[in-house]
Amino acid sequence: MITYGFSTIGCPDLDMDSALELCIQYGLDFLELRALGGSTDLLEYFKQNKTSAGMPKVLVLASSFALLGEDKARREKLYREAELADKIGAKYIRVFGAGGNKMENNLTRIQIEAAARTIEALRREFDNRNVSCELILETHDVLSFSKPCYDLNNCLDIPVPILWDSYHTWRHGKESPEDTWSLLGPMIK
Repeated sequence: MITYGFSTIGCPDLDMDSALELCIQYGLDFLELRALGGSTDLLEYFKQNKTSAGMPKVLVLASSFALLGEDKARREKLYREAELADKIGAKYIRVFGAGGNKMENNLTRIQIEAAARTIEALRREFDNRNVSCELILETHDVLSFSKPCYDLNNCLDIPVPILWDSYHTWRHGKESPEDTWSLLGPMIK
């Protein structure tokens, strides 16, 4: 089943109500929350702008958490964002590879295995905190390429779903959409 939505990164100044109205107005199925009220700090936005629990149009809360190079403070922030995702009814919380704009296809096996260990640790802590949203991995930065995303999922007992940013795989990864789909299709949500 194909669903259509948009990311609020394309309209960062909207408030939550306006983003939901835009989604409904154009008959879209979902929102990815990346920015609201002019900021990507969604924890602060929802602290300042109380909202009712359960927003059925919100599918993804997009964090800035990078699987490589993360630290304890960033992990704690991700846990708070995951709790927020649960509160508003988002099914997924977005993470990505290494942060920044390094678009190089040179991840080592050691780095891929480290990213897999991070995913497993995050999942265990989500369970400990009774967080029900799932991690979703965006094709971004050093994971703008299908092969390392595929290899990462092969290191996991339960593959992490993929949020396909086709711009990154096509422009930076130099992959045709057909090639990306043939390798990652079953993982793409």
